[in-house]
Amino acid sequence: MTRFAGLAGLWNSRGGAAASWRLGGVALTLLWAAVYLPGLARLPPVDRDEPRFAQASRQMFESLALPPSERDPARHAGSWAVPMFQDQPRLTKPPLVYWLQAGSAALCTAGRPQRDALWMYRLPSALAALGTILVTWRLGVRLFDPRAAWLGALLLALAPVVLVDAHLARADQVLLFCVAAGQHALWCLYAGRGRRGAVVIFWLALAAGTLAKGPVAPMITFLTLAGLRLASGRGGHVRGLRPGLGLALLALCLAPWVVTAARHIGWEALPTLLRREVLERGLASREGHWGPPGYHLVLSAVLLWPGSMVTGLALVRAVRRGFPGRTRVENCDPGIPVERHERVPGRRAELFCLAWIVPSWIVFEFYVTKLPHYTMPLYPPIALLSARALLAAEAGSLRVLPGFVARLGLTAWLGIGLALASNSTSPRSFGRPP
Repeated sequence: MTRFAGLAGLWNSRGGAAASWRLGGVALTLLWAAVYLPGLARLPPVDRDEPRFAQASRQMFESLALPPSERDPARHAGSWAVPMFQDQPRLTKPPLVYWLQAGSAALCTAGRPQRDALWMYRLPSALAALGTILVTWRLGVRLFDPRAAWLGALLLALAPVVLVDAHLARADQVLLFCVAAGQHALWCLYAGRGRRGAVVIFWLALAAGTLAKGPVAPMITFLTLAGLRLASGRGGHVRGLRPGLGLALLALCLAPWVVTAARHIGWEALPTLLRREVLERGLASREGHWGPPGYHLVLSAVLLWPGSMVTGLALVRAVRRGFPGRTRVENCDPGIPVERHERVPGRRAELFCLAWIVPSWIVFEFYVTKLPHYTMPLYPPIALLSARALLAAEAGSLRVLPGFVARLGLTAWLGIGLALASNSTSPRSFGRPP
């Protein structure tokens, strides 16, 4: 892992290459193209959800592209507002991913549904992954320094859960990008660097995240705000959010679809839909997706590899640096041997990352229905903190574990890497067509 830190060290810590769109951004984009584009067209459908997403998007595309005489009244009844799977509405997720997938297929086929292919419906996920990598990098430049930013974006790009999910026609990569963009804008406001543009981006990202996967993005955002308030004790530190403007933007983005969808399925069906997809998933296992508290914590060693090697140490380091503490200061007058302690303020960057990670992670751990990718919107700050820890280890300032524990952890980390490498060479590693 120190080789990753050394690679980041090639980038000028004062700004320069790692902070430059012409170099750092191009390097990350080339990495994305080399790692994410292969397999996009050749991989078979991975699980039961991906074909349903792609089919619903295809029917939406057909409902707008086919002439009226060729449309099926049952399959194409939803038009752009209500995704349809066969002849049934598919409202388990809001429509943003279906719009993006249908639009991608329309562009790639020049408006001819009969010429589409599965990779066209996967393309929005891959592009959203690229956007997340670049946003994480720019956020890291603002939070820490260019070396940590570039290395953190690299660790996120190589994380197996992000890499695999970006090859699927699902909503999770779009959600990840929306959360990362919104949190980037929130940091600008928290750090006092916010402008009107940051406020607009914050609320638009929140609206897009809601249209991508319902309440997940608002939950992460407002738990971050609550965490900052509780941890810092400075109630009004996030300034300039302008909730009046934000609510107007949310209504402008969400209301047209909500009204159109409600007219299609009936207003009385909306409360039932929300209860089934939000509350019941939290209180009872759905479709066999269950796990005990600690499920996501255990899986993170695999899903965040190779950055998971130092993630635990990185979080401990962030807690020590992010929260206010006391330092011993000796009296300079030798005649008065009195020592005192001064309160040292915490670092706002680490505190922001912890407020992003910890409250939402706890919610996901106690949410009864579990899937490995649920915590993915929390991975950008984890990757950045892990990058900081790697650079601290390179500089010799990271507190390490005792020898036996460190060897045990390294052995487990190497074992996970070998297992992932062997699985990636298996033809079944991405599943079989359903």
